[in-house]
Amino acid sequence: MNDAVIFWSYAHRDDEADSGGITHLASRIANEYSLLTGRDLDLFVDKKLKWGELWRERIDSSLAASTYLIPVLTPRYFQRDECRKELREFHAQAKARGVADVLLPILYAEIEDFSSENPDELIALASRSQYADWRELRVKGPESAEYREELNTVAKRLVEVTRRVTERQLQEESDAPPVPEEQRFYDILETVKAKLPTLIEAVEQDRVTEAQYLAQLTVYNQRMDRLRRAGRAGAVPAVLQELGRANLPFAQRHAQLARHYNSLALELDPLMSALFRAAKESSEEHRLLLEIVDDIEDIYQRIQSLPDSESPRVTKQRQYAEKSRTWREIVNAFDSSSPFAVEGNALVSNWRAQATQAMGGEEEHSNDSADLVHQDAGTGRLDD
Repeated sequence: MNDAVIFWSYAHRDDEADSGGITHLASRIANEYSLLTGRDLDLFVDKKLKWGELWRERIDSSLAASTYLIPVLTPRYFQRDECRKELREFHAQAKARGVADVLLPILYAEIEDFSSENPDELIALASRSQYADWRELRVKGPESAEYREELNTVAKRLVEVTRRVTERQLQEESDAPPVPEEQRFYDILETVKAKLPTLIEAVEQDRVTEAQYLAQLTVYNQRMDRLRRAGRAGAVPAVLQELGRANLPFAQRHAQLARHYNSLALELDPLMSALFRAAKESSEEHRLLLEIVDDIEDIYQRIQSLPDSESPRVTKQRQYAEKSRTWREIVNAFDSSSPFAVEGNALVSNWRAQATQAMGGEEEHSNDSADLVHQDAGTGRLDD
């Protein structure tokens, strides 16, 4: 059996706040595994080593069964873009290869609404996994009996998951008749074709919401300009408040769509990875993927950014929010939804890059390196 490799994903500031407790836990798990098996467990903790490339290489090979990601979950973990990216990408790649068991989260601190109903799809995903609960053990300390017992449980679980996943892979290879790779490809293709229109619809609905939001801005701005020209500037605050009430539903609708878009993109991500990996290995699938590649390009073009967070419009809305509760709700709606939109956009951008690579450059794009801009309050777009 291959020696296991663990990629330890955590927020460095959490480790500092816990006086090194998170990195100490990583070492203790590695030592316990070694004690139980007589084999070393390679532990990658320092992200300066760019271990993202290494885990992709391992999980893309026969070593996938002994490659683990252990994300140490805290509120700050889900606030860090890099942590979210590691969890999202590892889950997608592992699921696409049929080894989702190798994601082993540790719930290290209390997270609000840590459940499958959380609107943050990554938190919901983590809550559905078989995570180890370290919230009370962290407080009791590494010398407590409970801490040591759970340490032993986690190490045993690593041993068991490695055995189970390896056996399953061997069984799948030896079972007769095996499911043809071609049939699996068609099954995934059919699933993606069924789900992708829903993602496109979410983007289109957001464009409609944006248009409605902007139409209200135009109408009310003209009205306020007329009041100023007529020497009735004192009436402007009341109109501004009315505009806030008119636009709040659109801001809330945008926030709802951004979360829906993010959830759909995360659901599609492992399927896209599997499709483009198959296309990269065999050119026979290229023709079948052209429709999907076109859809991805269509989504990508639709989510290109408009005003950034420093645009006059956004700056004005933040100024309004300083004096109005309704406008604060509008700004908060955009700000709270922004990470979901940005994350979904990053996935779409990654599919586009995968498609270009898998199709051998057949799908050339003029802006492959363009970054999707993180927009702030008031843009009303899924790229905000």
